[in-house]
Amino acid sequence: MAARSMKRTVRRAVRRTVGLLAALLALTSCGDGGEGGRETMVVSELTFGARTGEEVDGRDVSHGIDLDGRVSDRSDAEACNRADFVAPDGREGIDNQFTFLVEAINDVFQAGTVDGIIQGTINEGRLLLMIDVQGIDDPMNDGDVTVRLFLGEGRPDLSGEDRIVPNQTFDLKEEAEVATFPGRITDGVLEAGPFTTEIPVAVFNVFFDLKLHDAQLVAERDEDGTWSGIVGGGVATDQIMNVAMMADAMQGEQISPALRALLPRWVDMGKGEDGRCTQLSAALLFESQPAFVYPDVEL
Repeated sequence: MAARSMKRTVRRAVRRTVGLLAALLALTSCGDGGEGGRETMVVSELTFGARTGEEVDGRDVSHGIDLDGRVSDRSDAEACNRADFVAPDGREGIDNQFTFLVEAINDVFQAGTVDGIIQGTINEGRLLLMIDVQGIDDPMNDGDVTVRLFLGEGRPDLSGEDRIVPNQTFDLKEEAEVATFPGRITDGVLEAGPFTTEIPVAVFNVFFDLKLHDAQLVAERDEDGTWSGIVGGGVATDQIMNVAMMADAMQGEQISPALRALLPRWVDMGKGEDGRCTQLSAALLFESQPAFVYPDVEL
């Protein structure tokens, strides 16, 4: 065991040395938009999308993505009889029923607890969500790029505002899965998916891997090389209940009984042959910084 640990430490030291040199060389070409260009980013902020408290024509405004390609109301059986939201920029058909769960959590625990814990795991290097875009022929308009989503590994350097600083090099987290899926860039906006991924988060003060089904990613590149956007997908009610029961066993609050009554009111995805809907649409907003992975990492 000690020998394996020593070998891994030496290997990482070598990779970091090589990686730093590669990163310095790559700084001159990152994001140049040449044929087969590549941009890699690390998520520096991650929060659950939420309702803003505003309304448009009687519909609540919320951050999120149109995951099912339809604008639905409570009479739409194909959308599990759930009304869609309107995005802050006026787009209709926004799916984000998970916002009701986050609001319920904030009623039980201190508001902001979930986002605060997630930010702490990012800063500590336990949640380094990496987004790698390859095959970029034109950074503004490219109908065919390849996107990879995976977890990185390493201890990030932070700014004075406790956020990851740009142009750091990270490893691929050991045994982490790499989600690979097609995407396109239109007027500087990246749209990619569908895909399935797991993101380590904390809900009910319980750490677990949040699995997103039929997920999509939308991101926009700013002039300074940073990307911001949304990752959205369906979260199975079974997973939510399992986490709630774990929370019941860990703390005095009994959360699962209330959720058994509330979750059926929120489900809007994952409709099976029996007509039952088994998932909540969710949205995670992110900010990111340009980053690199070590040269010997195969994605």
